[in-house]
Amino acid sequence: MPEILDRTRVHHAAKGWIGTPFVQQGDLRGAGADCVGLVRGLWRELSGVYVPPPAWRSDWAVAPGEPILRGLCAHLVQVRDACPGTIAVFRVGRKRAAHLGILTERGVIHAHDALGVIEIGRGGLPAPGSLWAFPQVAGA
Repeated sequence: MPEILDRTRVHHAAKGWIGTPFVQQGDLRGAGADCVGLVRGLWRELSGVYVPPPAWRSDWAVAPGEPILRGLCAHLVQVRDACPGTIAVFRVGRKRAAHLGILTERGVIHAHDALGVIEIGRGGLPAPGSLWAFPQVAGA
């Protein structure tokens, strides 16, 4: 398995995104982000790696295939342990991967379409369907 970025760093950096407004396809702390943009922007801040946004769909939860998982597989490392700083994928609707968040000690930091980037308790979302981490990048 490839080396992963220190998830404690990811966790602390993700806290800095709380209060960012929700902006569809946004990925800038303080300016706006959706759930995918939160993860993309966080990785860019921590590693300098830019990942272009996926083709946005309003129907992630019912779309054929797994567009969010395809993007994660291309750029991140799947992990088994759920600790603060881990990227969690949530399955909603027809059990498709349709939402992302960063695990914390208390719950999850995620982008809510009405509230922006917030931290909620773990009871506020379904159990994660899969767990991911950023790969270690030289110089990061």
